[in-house]
Amino acid sequence: MCKIKKIEINNFRGIRSLQIDDLRRVNVILGNNNCGKSSLLEAVLIMMGADKPSLPIEMNFNRNYMGLEKDDFSSFFHDMDTESPIKFHASYTDGKSRQVIIRYNEEKINEVDASRIQESGNAVGSLQKYGLEFECIDGGEETKSSVYYNTAENKMNFSAAKPTSPRIPTFFMCARYNFNEYIMHFNQIVTDKEKPAVIEALQTIEPKISDVVVVGDNVKVDVQLQKLIPINLMGDGTRKLFTVATALYNAKNGILIIDEVDNGLYHKSMKALWNLIITTATKLNAQVLVSTHSIDSLRALNSLLTDKLPDSRDDVKIYTLRKNVEDNVTCYPYEYDKFSYLLDMEEEIR
Repeated sequence: MCKIKKIEINNFRGIRSLQIDDLRRVNVILGNNNCGKSSLLEAVLIMMGADKPSLPIEMNFNRNYMGLEKDDFSSFFHDMDTESPIKFHASYTDGKSRQVIIRYNEEKINEVDASRIQESGNAVGSLQKYGLEFECIDGGEETKSSVYYNTAENKMNFSAAKPTSPRIPTFFMCARYNFNEYIMHFNQIVTDKEKPAVIEALQTIEPKISDVVVVGDNVKVDVQLQKLIPINLMGDGTRKLFTVATALYNAKNGILIIDEVDNGLYHKSMKALWNLIITTATKLNAQVLVSTHSIDSLRALNSLLTDKLPDSRDDVKIYTLRKNVEDNVTCYPYEYDKFSYLLDMEEEIR
């Protein structure tokens, strides 16, 4: 699988412009609050999944926001300026590229069933449909898709593209993930006979775990008691490693995006998390983009690359985002040597 080498983002949410070069297998995004870390990760997902026009709406749902007004669609554009389209561009390691342009559009609805007017309580002149139109060019193939909200019918209309060439599978794990959604992904891991790798990862936190099984709608673990116990009753670290391991296998030969990768994880478990991400991503030929703001997590990553995984140093790169008053975001990259030095000197890299 080819990987993303370079990303350019323009006019998306709080980002006027952003460019990241020389992406590696595991890419760690740092920065202050409101510098664009989450927006960057969302942009990559929308760009790679532009054939699925529901993704921007799903991103808002992940932020616990369900609005479908005009301003909610405008909010995807920098400064809510819908006159300037959103533009994403990715360059791949094989020399090909992917470009996505997103435009806002609205249209009046001139014909509607009379019963619809009565149901909505709106005058005909106020009925509209508005939404986003996607234009994607990938390896020379152009596709178009759209998402609209229809005020007359009070429903969403999706027009999804059907590309003829295979796309790079991309999986997103938001900061407030639903644990139960990962159970069906774990079933595929079991089918592929990859469960031992998940158990091994969990044993770094709880050595007594000897097996993991799905029983009905629950994941249960064997910790050498008389009965299996639900994994939900284990610590946050165990559940976090389980979900990350499951997400990694779901992103095999593709891209995994994790917002706030160490959220809810005790600092002593962070080294095990990074070990899982780096070794599994390498094994599964996956590219990973994660965000963090934890200095303990960064120190755990540095310690792992120093002591246990020195051969993986070139596969990991750190990027700090800094936003100026005009919302142009500059990316400062750090490879292992510089990253390690700054941590040792306790310099500010976040």
